[in-house]
Amino acid sequence: MNLKNGKVFTSQFVGTGPSSYAKKNLNAFNDIDINFEKFINVVINELYFFNMYCGNIGKDNFKKELDIIRDVIENTPEYKANFSGKSLNINDYEFYEPIYACLPKIENDSIKIDAGLFGIENVYDATLFAEKLLYSKEYIDAYLNQFEENWNKSKSIFEWLNKYKKIGIFAIGKYTKTFLALHKCLGAKDMEIILFDNDKTKWGTDFYDYKVLPPEKIPEQKLDILIISSQKFQDEIYESIKKYEQTVEIIKLYDKFGMDIECGFVFE
Repeated sequence: MNLKNGKVFTSQFVGTGPSSYAKKNLNAFNDIDINFEKFINVVINELYFFNMYCGNIGKDNFKKELDIIRDVIENTPEYKANFSGKSLNINDYEFYEPIYACLPKIENDSIKIDAGLFGIENVYDATLFAEKLLYSKEYIDAYLNQFEENWNKSKSIFEWLNKYKKIGIFAIGKYTKTFLALHKCLGAKDMEIILFDNDKTKWGTDFYDYKVLPPEKIPEQKLDILIISSQKFQDEIYESIKKYEQTVEIIKLYDKFGMDIECGFVFE
């Protein structure tokens, strides 16, 4: 609506929503000297923005709104005289599926996306997209180089360890888990492994088929060597068991090799 001769002038068109919005805006401020074509185009663009991501429903709504705008122009001399009408063609506009239907979905631990949005038309396209989404060739090369380096470091540890027949591993955790997994493929077949830990709740339990013993059992096991496998607490653990050095050589694995035995490997 607008003020005309001091009174409120209301559009003769009745409606709600975007269509009503179109009518009200087209009849507003018609006493002001404005560029009618630009003004109407602004209204049309706003209405299109409201509908462009609503698919066929949006297209139908927008067509109805263009019909209303066309009718207003036809019946308003100022608009009709100054508007070319090119933007009233519904085919000039592109409509998309509702945006919520295009959002990625996660189902059964898998991500689902609309392949068409990314120009994926075949398996090859999908492969290239997956490579860009998940990793790049440079990343793969760097990972393989790091894997090879880690593998060689692990092999060097076991080349040193394999001269011993009976070894003890102190501290039960993820590093010992990795050590035991690597032992299956790198360790000597006749090597015997005994596990120890300061945690009383672990004593007598099985850790990957190995029985966990308390520290006081170290002397009676007659070990060739005892390895501390905890990187973070190796100094603290050493202080608690260094009294057993009279019976066995104790090695802080990470001080000796200057690296993490886990080496980036993950074992389930």
